[in-house]
Amino acid sequence: MKKVLFICLSMFIFIIPVQADSRCSLNEQLELNQLVNNIKISYETKQDIVQYTDMDAERIFFQIDILNITDDVYLKITNDFNNEEIIYNYADTEDGLITFNWFDIDSVVNFKVEVYSSVNSACPGELYRTISLKLPRYNYFYDYEICNDYKDFSLCQQFVFFNDIDEKDFNEQLNKYKASLNKEDTENKPNGNITNNYNSNLKVAFYTFLIIIAIVLIIIIIVKLLQVLKKKRKKNNYEKNI
Repeated sequence: MKKVLFICLSMFIFIIPVQADSRCSLNEQLELNQLVNNIKISYETKQDIVQYTDMDAERIFFQIDILNITDDVYLKITNDFNNEEIIYNYADTEDGLITFNWFDIDSVVNFKVEVYSSVNSACPGELYRTISLKLPRYNYFYDYEICNDYKDFSLCQQFVFFNDIDEKDFNEQLNKYKASLNKEDTENKPNGNITNNYNSNLKVAFYTFLIIIAIVLIIIIIVKLLQVLKKKRKKNNYEKNI
């Protein structure tokens, strides 16, 4: 039993990352790992109005939210767009929530959020987790009128993760997309023809059946009439002979 418990504990320690050279004890590291694993990051699209000298303009941006920050950790946030580095401590949060806005939406950007133990822990300055966040860019083809007719086309989405392309590539890809739609329509048409042919064949068979029934009935009636006439002639001949 002790051996089983030892194996389970060893596996648990192996799964939860710990630092051998940490100034925190094993229990303190496990507690910190639990805290940093509760940290969540998300983003959403926002809009506001920017006032200029001669006009007001609508602005689109991303709002990034990081939740469940505690006073035992602090964050270092960097990105590959301008290499800016920002430090957030628990004092910068609102009940553990950090919110900041990103306005450079013309390019795809990758954020790296590093979570360190703070001075409130027994081992400040140690890295416990790295979180990655990728933001899409605004796709200006989305504003093209043609995209209103092809809203499912990948290059007509409002936000995309692929690199910028020129208008020539856009038109080429759009023409390919249109061709694929036309091909699907063409492939679906035979099904309608098959159904129509089936219905036509069914009608022909039905009318043929009616004609055959009518012919059979006419033949039966003629045969009956001939039989009646034959019997009538025999009777007349018999009466003459008497």
